[in-house]
Amino acid sequence: MTIESLKSESLKLDKGMRKELAYFLLDSIFEEEELDLTPEQRAELDRRITALEDGAATLLDGDTVTKELAAKYGIEL
Repeated sequence: MTIESLKSESLKLDKGMRKELAYFLLDSIFEEEELDLTPEQRAELDRRITALEDGAATLLDGDTVTKELAAKYGIEL
């Protein structure tokens, strides 16, 4: 199987399945590459991942963040 045939076949999947495949592939790449983090950075990253997985983190979309920052700093969009 070639990369081109994989690409072609993946486009036959519905959007949800393509997203799942993309996340799987990204995870497989980043598992292979160890990030060069200090122990403090690793602890903070682990804390944030746990908060996301537990539902304790409040997520905001990009538009909301942009508007809030623009308002805070008096920037006209």
